[in-house]
Amino acid sequence: MAAMPPIAVTAEDACGWLRENLRELATGRITVVYHSIVWPYLSAVERAEFREIMVGAGRSADRDHRLAWVSLEPSENYGPIRLTCRMWPQDRCEVLAETNPHGEAVRWLADPARW
Repeated sequence: MAAMPPIAVTAEDACGWLRENLRELATGRITVVYHSIVWPYLSAVERAEFREIMVGAGRSADRDHRLAWVSLEPSENYGPIRLTCRMWPQDRCEVLAETNPHGEAVRWLADPARW
């Protein structure tokens, strides 16, 4: 890993970063957007914009330009923390697992054969 180029770190808001980095999906790969416990720190407007950007990028996905949105976030009523995956171009979403806020108890829900 020491021979690898350094990772670029940028200071930018989530929606601005998404908008810039999802303009074009990589060819022959799955572009993955992952976030963990971000929702509580975004306003309702920012969460809606984030979703809109992801769905818009998903609409541009095809067999050669795939997109996956993986998130570990509290449910709307701040119940269990859910690990979800939404994939495009098929626009399939599944709750993969549930856990408590610090991840001590994970309950796997997804059928691995489906993935």
